[in-house]
Amino acid sequence: MESIVERTIGQTGYELLQIVAAKEVGFNRLLSQLHMNNHTLRKELQKLEKEGYVEKRPRKEFEQRSGPGRPEEPYRLTEKGTKYFAVIKELEDLGPLHLRIVPTDGRPAVTYEQYVEKRRKAYDQLGIPFPTAKEIREENLDFFADQVRNLHPNVIMLIETLNGEPRCTVLMKPFYVVKKEKLEGCRGRRIVIEPT
Repeated sequence: MESIVERTIGQTGYELLQIVAAKEVGFNRLLSQLHMNNHTLRKELQKLEKEGYVEKRPRKEFEQRSGPGRPEEPYRLTEKGTKYFAVIKELEDLGPLHLRIVPTDGRPAVTYEQYVEKRRKAYDQLGIPFPTAKEIREENLDFFADQVRNLHPNVIMLIETLNGEPRCTVLMKPFYVVKKEKLEGCRGRRIVIEPT
């Protein structure tokens, strides 16, 4: 399933918005930060301008020159771009479902219904159809598959179903084992620490 970013402005467009959201920036600086060719960047910026996410600041408002030649016109987020960026950030902060039902990062837990409602609200704000149950399942499976591919040798992953929804728990395997052994011929015990 495509992410909400892919369904709206695409990954390149989102990277552009992140840079412009941090600071108004001109074409040449964007070109050097994104390491893409001139034509691709110009096309992407025109698309974002046409859709109303970014705008060029009028020349009268700035006197900044980035070198010899005419001054660079910096791009800035429009109100729509600012709103879009805030909604995407809110979704990123919400995180994957399995981490919100049983959080391990200190954030408060949410019910499945609360989680879906927050996501649905974000999709509505952006004017995008909410994913179907099948698409959400595919998204969860893709996430779990990525987690499994990136497992460290000393990590155990438990994937289970909780209230009909998949949940993923990551546990660290111990690096050593403590064994208690009885010593023969005496009443003492020996404790042995062995690597796993």
